Amino acid sequence: MQENLLERKILATIVSTFALMIMMAALMDTGDSTFQSNEVHYGMGFVLSTMAVGINGGMIILVYGNIVSLIIEFVLNKWFTVNTWVFIFLHGLFGMVLIESPILAVYGVMTALFYAVIDRWILSRTRNKKRLRLFLIVPLSIYAAIWGVLTLISPEPPPFTEEDAIAFVSGGNIYDDRFPDQPGKFTEGPVTRETHVKEVGDEVYIVTFKETRTNIEDGHWWVSYRVDRSGSSLENSSH
Repeated sequence: MQENLLERKILATIVSTFALMIMMAALMDTGDSTFQSNEVHYGMGFVLSTMAVGINGGMIILVYGNIVSLIIEFVLNKWFTVNTWVFIFLHGLFGMVLIESPILAVYGVMTALFYAVIDRWILSRTRNKKRLRLFLIVPLSIYAAIWGVLTLISPEPPPFTEEDAIAFVSGGNIYDDRFPDQPGKFTEGPVTRETHVKEVGDEVYIVTFKETRTNIEDGHWWVSYRVDRSGSSLENSSH
């Protein structure tokens, strides 16, 4: 085997995984939309999309990609004269053999070709006694730059209002449409249902649902939740 085999394969895996993450994220909807305020954060959407791709794609490259690459390198070294273009071509060929979807096959071929090019480039730099730090700095810098730009161009989130807080809690179909969707109350026969909201911090609310029945003894109950933009938790209840 050739110089610094393990280091070369690991670096090629890392760099090609980042390349795959960025390529696939470019065609994804990276807007991280939240139901309650319809906000969009492109930077966070980019991170979430690329994390999903990186975990799955990275594992495929790490296991399948490296096994195939080692076999190709072993065969070429043992029985043939190693030709860089043949080495790259074989990687691209095996990059699509396990993928049925044409679109994913394209990504597989592109990633495999990129992996092979990086592998040969690292080998060349190693033989010339050049540093390999560049192969980690560049993809990380590109990734960080894309995240930074997307974060900067993301629109400012709209205010998180009382109505948003109510919608956040009732959006889980806990109470359906039994209670008002804004602060207030209504009476239907012997039943009165009330929605009450109190702001206890900056865009932090206590949302209370209260039901009173006049036709039965002790016919009232209530439950309250602490709600902010990121989530809700049970604050208190009459049960």
